[in-house]
Amino acid sequence: MASRPVASFSSQNHLCKLCSKVFDQPKVLSCLHTFCRGCLENMPTSGGALTCPTCGQNVPLSQDGVHSLRDNTLVAKLFAQKDPNAKVVRASCTDCASSEQDAAFYCFQCMKYLCVSCEEAHRKEDASNRHELWIADNLSEKQKAVAAENSGEAAKCKEHGQVSVLYCNTCHEVLCAHCVVKTHKLHDFVEMTEAREKGLKRIEKGIDEAQFCLENQRRKLEVVEETAKKSSEQYDTSRQQIHERSQYLIQLVRESEERCLKELEENLKSMLESTSGKQEELLDSYKSHIDFSRTLLAHGSPTEILSLGGCLADRLDSLKMKSIGSGNNDPQSTTVSQGLNFEVEREDVTSEIETLFGQVGKIDDSTEETIPRGNREDAVTSLGGLTTQWKSGRPRSFSLAVTTPGDIIVAGQRVLKVINGENYDVKKTVDLTFEPKDVAYSNDNVYVTGDGNKIHVFTSGGAEKDAISVDDEDQRHSTQGIAANKPGYIIVSMGAQVYVLLPNGDIECSFVGSKELKRLLTRKTVRSAWRLYIATNSRNQVIISDPSSNNISIFDMMGNFVSTIAGYGKGDGQLFCPTGVFVAGDDSIIVADCRNDRVSKFGRDGAFIKHVITKHDGLFAPMGVALSRDGRCLIVSSLVGGMPVNIYKI
Repeated sequence: MASRPVASFSSQNHLCKLCSKVFDQPKVLSCLHTFCRGCLENMPTSGGALTCPTCGQNVPLSQDGVHSLRDNTLVAKLFAQKDPNAKVVRASCTDCASSEQDAAFYCFQCMKYLCVSCEEAHRKEDASNRHELWIADNLSEKQKAVAAENSGEAAKCKEHGQVSVLYCNTCHEVLCAHCVVKTHKLHDFVEMTEAREKGLKRIEKGIDEAQFCLENQRRKLEVVEETAKKSSEQYDTSRQQIHERSQYLIQLVRESEERCLKELEENLKSMLESTSGKQEELLDSYKSHIDFSRTLLAHGSPTEILSLGGCLADRLDSLKMKSIGSGNNDPQSTTVSQGLNFEVEREDVTSEIETLFGQVGKIDDSTEETIPRGNREDAVTSLGGLTTQWKSGRPRSFSLAVTTPGDIIVAGQRVLKVINGENYDVKKTVDLTFEPKDVAYSNDNVYVTGDGNKIHVFTSGGAEKDAISVDDEDQRHSTQGIAANKPGYIIVSMGAQVYVLLPNGDIECSFVGSKELKRLLTRKTVRSAWRLYIATNSRNQVIISDPSSNNISIFDMMGNFVSTIAGYGKGDGQLFCPTGVFVAGDDSIIVADCRNDRVSKFGRDGAFIKHVITKHDGLFAPMGVALSRDGRCLIVSSLVGGMPVNIYKI
């Protein structure tokens, strides 16, 4: 026989949790919780099922209701063994009606005690004449344990009153000999002992499996508890970061408020000093004219009147012209100087505030393949001499490109800088008369957009050599995103429209790069970041980063749609307001995922590879992105005021 595990039996296990009394006709539910039959019958049912009071699981009932549930005789037997008041009773014959005859034998197959008379009858039966009989007085300790265990389980058939000695594998029921003949004749049945051994092995296997699951679940619980601890710590950290971010933005707003108020005060003072002095001078001149005229009228001779009258008329005309030039000729007018107006580009700046402030999101360290933040300090270099300024309540960032020799091109804040790619010294600074929107490099040419419908062309050394005009069909948008490839084609976006230009600037073709952006541009309020960012690959395809659609689209050079990469979200392979995009030498796509505060990398086929730089590295709202010529450093521009362009070793 298989060894049996020893289980402890608590003194509380014999009490029903509904009535807190010793089990009366205990019934076990499918969830293995046991209750008194009467307690279960008093419980309300719904839809032919009752709800376990302990775990809440629904337990379907048959037409017989609670009566059809399995009896839990085990709990009653265990309580009887545990009860110190239970009386020790000598084994009696199981077959005798009176149960007063002492047993002389024990039948192992039938699992019952027999007196001498019943043993003779038992031996004469064909079904049991070969059963193994043990002498009751000579039972070993092991045999006594088996007999004691089995005799309590030797239930009699409820229908025929005979001891159940067989087990039906078809119906999963214990049977007596009469059951086999009458209702289970063609079924698959075995002797109780054989079925019992199989049942024991099945239960023991189940215990092993449950133990494995228990340990696994315990480990999961430990992970959950550790995660909860880290989450609590992260909550405190994020709460402090939110507060600090709020204070930082509030300080910027207050500084802007003080600056505007000071400028307004200076404008008022200047206007008052200027206009008041002129008006007082004119007032004195008019008084002088009137006094002189009255004196001439009162005391002048005809000759003096005729001689000086013309001078007075000329003087009056001169004063009147000065009055017109000094301001409104209507004394009731309340028009004030334009220098005293306060103008904003847009009333609703909710989306800009959300972008600048940041967002709350879940952090999954297991999916972000980045260098630990503690090791990033020596791996980050900030380019000096650059500051993210604010204009009309909106941040201005920098666009990036890398030349063939490895120099870094930075465009923004009305300047174009050429920076040495090795020591990061500024080699050339070009002052621009416009705010650049984007920059690209190809074939020793640097292309800069943002000046109306023009594309300015510079040498890699920073000398301006040409300007290309693009006739926008909409005639409302300036040149924005730009890229150029080795054959010399120039790709530029203007609003939602994308133009493919020949090297001489002629339009080869144009197409809609984003239907969503085209729809949004019809609205009055459009986010500043909602424009198209352009790149190209070695297959002469156009890569478009579209923050309005939160994805990347790929077209061929004729404007035919090829595929879409990623989509909205915060998970791996998802984007939230993507901005700058760069294509590496192997055609992998690197994109600045602005609202997710990270830079992500996709394969040439669009499959997500990894997050290259994340918020763990101190990155906030990346806008422009480029890869160094040797592929070892990632150049990223962001909306961080103190260090808008950083170089990360990867």
